[in-house]
Amino acid sequence: MKKLIPSQRADLEHKLKHPKDYSERNRLCVILGYDEGISTKNLAKTLRISPITVQKYLREYDSENKTGSSPRGGSKSKLSQDQKESLLKHLHEKTYLKVKGIIAYVHEQYGIKYSRSGMTDWLIQHGFVYKRPKKIPGKLDPEKQRIFIEQYRALKETLNPDEEIYFIDAVHPEHQSQAVCGWIKKAFKRLCRHPGNNCDCILLELFA
Repeated sequence: MKKLIPSQRADLEHKLKHPKDYSERNRLCVILGYDEGISTKNLAKTLRISPITVQKYLREYDSENKTGSSPRGGSKSKLSQDQKESLLKHLHEKTYLKVKGIIAYVHEQYGIKYSRSGMTDWLIQHGFVYKRPKKIPGKLDPEKQRIFIEQYRALKETLNPDEEIYFIDAVHPEHQSQAVCGWIKKAFKRLCRHPGNNCDCILLELFA
């Protein structure tokens, strides 16, 4: 690949701040990284892609100035606007652990069939990521917690040198607690409040 001129590099750096998808981000990182002297082998290892893919990205940028993936056949959404908004609302209310559950829901509700890769692409395009929910206590009362913290801090400030504070209630998380991954909207925090079903909430230690 030819050495980038300043204007090309500035344009690529700008695109990297707001990539359209993961594929474009990887392409931009490959092009900029290679221009900075990083080997194709190290780029492939860092981005968890094959060396052949790295070379392909560099070759396509050099010949076509290509920084994004080509549109796939049939890339037009199978869902209407109303169906899309309805599905997004449903996914906001319910977290699916696997793509096949979403595929089954779409087929049942709208009579539309998606492949696993097609639905995965749809989810990513609409800002979903596969991650774990945030664990919180199942019966958390924020107001009672705030009052307790204030009282605790006030008590600490009035302790005599020979006095100590002891906690007698259990505050340790349950070791069997487990929150499983699911498809969750990016920048949206899904709170885990469901004991059992491999989705137990844990008690948070307020103080170290």
